[in-house]
Amino acid sequence: DSVNTKALYRRAQARVGPTGAMDHDRNAAIQDLMAAAQVAPQDKDVRELLTALRAEKESKQATERTTFAGFFDRGSLSSSETANPATNTPLQSLDLKDPGVQRLLDIYPSANHFED
Repeated sequence: DSVNTKALYRRAQARVGPTGAMDHDRNAAIQDLMAAAQVAPQDKDVRELLTALRAEKESKQATERTTFAGFFDRGSLSSSETANPATNTPLQSLDLKDPGVQRLLDIYPSANHFED
């Protein structure tokens, strides 16, 4: 029954009670508590648990924001400008006939593969 405040409160507690509760469990518990708060806005227990879960959610989001800040903006893994950043040799100046370059690129062409 969606209007039973005590049932919604208990279900919210059950969702966040286990140590393995996930974000979707907390979000579902918040939804249950919001429904319970609409039915019984004077219920102190519902309000306290709802406030605690919202604070926990905001804290976790803030932690994740700082943890992953700039994670995808730190640069690229490869560059089309240089072949080897240590030597800063442009790709256009590499000679594919050079055995050293072939070893670097891990290619082993046949003897007549690179003809002028």
